[in-house]
Amino acid sequence: MTDEEIAQLQQELESLRGQVQTLEAEVASKGEAISERDATIGPLKEELETVKADLATKDSQLTEKAVAFEAVGLELSSLKETHARAVAGYKTAVAAANPLVPADLIKGDSIEAINASVGSARAVVEQVKAAIAAGAAASRVPAGAPAREGPALDNMTPREKIQYALSQGKK
Repeated sequence: MTDEEIAQLQQELESLRGQVQTLEAEVASKGEAISERDATIGPLKEELETVKADLATKDSQLTEKAVAFEAVGLELSSLKETHARAVAGYKTAVAAANPLVPADLIKGDSIEAINASVGSARAVVEQVKAAIAAGAAASRVPAGAPAREGPALDNMTPREKIQYALSQGKK
């Protein structure tokens, strides 16, 4: 090898050493950036895990509440059915306790409504009774033969009185 070749190789070696130093500086810079990013990502990862745990807790609470809501819905429909049967039984008992009131006039889906309809039905029954009694009193015919009374002689002229007496004698 000649001196010239050695010099050229040394120059190349120096150039490569410079490039290595530049690359090492870049690697160190990138390492610092990565370390900073890792330092930022670490708390974010912890926060993400906390949020995931909270989400899982809330999801299980939501599931529990959905199950409880369904149970309440079933209980509510059972209570509604029991209430409907109780109201129907009450309506039957009220109809039996009020034989003069037609059962068709007793209406309602609650005890209050049934009580109100019974009150108005009783009022209707009383009106009908009063109307029947008034009609019966107006068309009342006394029992037995009518009383034997003659015509009012005070209002008759003498001629009418004579004619009446003659007509009574013929009978």
